[in-house]
Amino acid sequence: MPKGPGQSDFAGQASAQLLAGIIEGIGRGAALTVEVFLHSDFGCYYVGCGVGGLIAMFLFLAFLFPQQNPYPMFIFMGVYAIRWGFVGIRAFIQYWRGKELLHSRYNGHPYLCRLLPEWKEVNVKYVEAIIALAGSYGLHFLYRPLGYYLMAASGLVLLRILSYDRDIKDRAIDLNDSIIDQELLVDRFREMRPK
Repeated sequence: MPKGPGQSDFAGQASAQLLAGIIEGIGRGAALTVEVFLHSDFGCYYVGCGVGGLIAMFLFLAFLFPQQNPYPMFIFMGVYAIRWGFVGIRAFIQYWRGKELLHSRYNGHPYLCRLLPEWKEVNVKYVEAIIALAGSYGLHFLYRPLGYYLMAASGLVLLRILSYDRDIKDRAIDLNDSIIDQELLVDRFREMRPK
């Protein structure tokens, strides 16, 4: 059956969006495998990507280190799954009770904020991502697959923080520009009104 104009383009775009969504979900899940140990109080929709973290760990081990002993990685996967389960249940209960005051995709409040109460949260998240990278580098001397995986996941955490911080700054600039435009519009409107 012949395709009409634009049908193959639509199918191609839908496939590309699906693939991009899967990759983004696995990347966010991989970042979550580090964040669940560093943060508390997640948004209810953010923790939903946790299965992506398990998939990311399994694929990382299967394709990059197929000859390595998998048990240390499996132990970490089990510990992560338990921690993710607790975090997810807490986020769901907060949402279900209607007490969620956080952004639904909030990636958690850093435990490190207790030691650095005067710092902005985003700066604390930068510091903890760098600490996680350094710790992962040290771990790779003991067990390479887990160390390399955690370095990659910590790198994703750092990239997500950079991306989010840049997005918030851009949105704040856009909001400021919009306010200035509105003030100019009000001034012009006042000039047009008869005295």
